[in-house]
Amino acid sequence: MNMNRTWKIFALALAVKLSVLAFFLHVRPGLTNWGVNEAGMIARSLVLNHSYGAAFHDAPGPTAWLAPAYPSVVATIFTIFGIQSHAAALVLLILNCLSSAITAAVVMKIGTQCFSAKVGLLSAIFWALSPVAVTELILWDSCMAALSLSLAIWMTVKLEPESRVRDYLYAGAMWGCAGLISPSLLAPFLPILFVLYVRERKAKQLLILALAMVLVVTPWTLRNFFAFHTLMPIRSNGWAEIYFGNVGFDLHPSGPSMQYQTMGEAAFVEKTKSDVLRYLAAHPVEFSLLTARRAFHFWALSDGSLGLSFILGLLSFFGAFHAIRKSRNGAVVMLVLIFYPLIYYASYTFSRYRYPIEPIIYVLAAYGVTIIAKSAATIHSIDVLRTSNNAISDTVEERRFSAAPDGSYLGFSTRRVVALTRRSKTEHQG
Repeated sequence: MNMNRTWKIFALALAVKLSVLAFFLHVRPGLTNWGVNEAGMIARSLVLNHSYGAAFHDAPGPTAWLAPAYPSVVATIFTIFGIQSHAAALVLLILNCLSSAITAAVVMKIGTQCFSAKVGLLSAIFWALSPVAVTELILWDSCMAALSLSLAIWMTVKLEPESRVRDYLYAGAMWGCAGLISPSLLAPFLPILFVLYVRERKAKQLLILALAMVLVVTPWTLRNFFAFHTLMPIRSNGWAEIYFGNVGFDLHPSGPSMQYQTMGEAAFVEKTKSDVLRYLAAHPVEFSLLTARRAFHFWALSDGSLGLSFILGLLSFFGAFHAIRKSRNGAVVMLVLIFYPLIYYASYTFSRYRYPIEPIIYVLAAYGVTIIAKSAATIHSIDVLRTSNNAISDTVEERRFSAAPDGSYLGFSTRRVVALTRRSKTEHQG
């Protein structure tokens, strides 16, 4: 790929995102206020107490409420620019812009690898300019998650039958890094492995890929086990979030209930798990309806209105449908759209929860646009050809039924017509 084009896409995306950030900082001065922010609370504990804990008020103990990567980045920023300061918030927002701009370059590589250079360039331009993907103006891990998942997908779709073992190792490690930012990013990992196995039958290489991912996330999982004396792979709050999304937010640790603070994180999560399982058993129809509504909101209303998100969703699934049939990696990118949102269908949806897969959505949407454009061009060409053929036919008919200046008629000369007429009369008389 042309590196000059990659740098231009990165520069365009960064300029747009920084400009939008500057505008919103002007019109929304409170953008750098921390408010209730679990990542900021954990980072504060890391800086002051050298412990990964205190995600909520009055709860100084250890936590696994968030995956470790983003709070660790925030803690590093706090060390330099001050704990929960406006300067630290500004740096993190700029880091969001930088991550999103790098994602534009990765999006171009994914589109090119899976489809064509045209699709890669179009998807990168869409990502650089789209208001949905301009930047996440919140102090959260969304932009880092989008970048890490994009890198993992790119490193996966690059794998070929002749790829070296280290390529599989690097891809697996990147998946592990994505999981340490947000474990929901790992939802499509096993289905993608299955597709790769069916396609390549490279069991040894795929085992290396899977082991690399597991090795990256294992140390943090062991930390959680020793801290809570129970198995908590990466994060602890999965069942709690399903509880909040279906039963209610009354017990949320950021509120006044204090159940989390008095029970401790492990016991609180276990309680919400038991409560939500009882709810699901007692209200299966209600849960199904809520899940369907959340799925609709995820794809149609994640930007707050039935607009661009809905259009992008339709285009991405249209592109994915064609990609499965025509692209070697079509199934890989399609699985991201299918499996990543499942946890949010069961809990609740916000635009920042869809943001990590927006790069893949944009790639597939760009592919869908190229298919539509190609089909439209084909239809136009057929119409032009049909019009041309009709014009030619009309011209031929006109020439056949009109006498030419040399006396020809119906394609024959006058002398030839007279000769044929005399021969016909002679044969008839004979």
